[in-house]
Amino acid sequence: MIPKDRRLTTKLLDEVIKTGRLFQSPVLSLRASKVTSGKTRFSTVASKKHFKTAVERNKIRRRLYVAITPLLPVVDKESIDNNRTFHCMIVAKPQVLRLTKDELAKAVQDILFESRILQ
Repeated sequence: MIPKDRRLTTKLLDEVIKTGRLFQSPVLSLRASKVTSGKTRFSTVASKKHFKTAVERNKIRRRLYVAITPLLPVVDKESIDNNRTFHCMIVAKPQVLRLTKDELAKAVQDILFESRILQ
């Protein structure tokens, strides 16, 4: 789990949904919004439409947070170097259930590179 100060609040999440740019991969979607100050924050979403039970949704959210955690120092370094901060919402697609832990970490890293949050 990532620290609470690195997670998006409901208010910030609504802002990301309205103003964020969308990036897609076969297993994940990322909506990212550039902000002027603060730390880069993340949120994960597992839709009830795709994942019927709360157990599935929570499992996916936990796995996504575990995949994001090792990338936080890298994201921090890049945001300091490039003076860029983002609010990011990662949405899981149904295919995410078939991925191993390492494949999911790679998918998260790839979508962050695609969105240029990581360079």
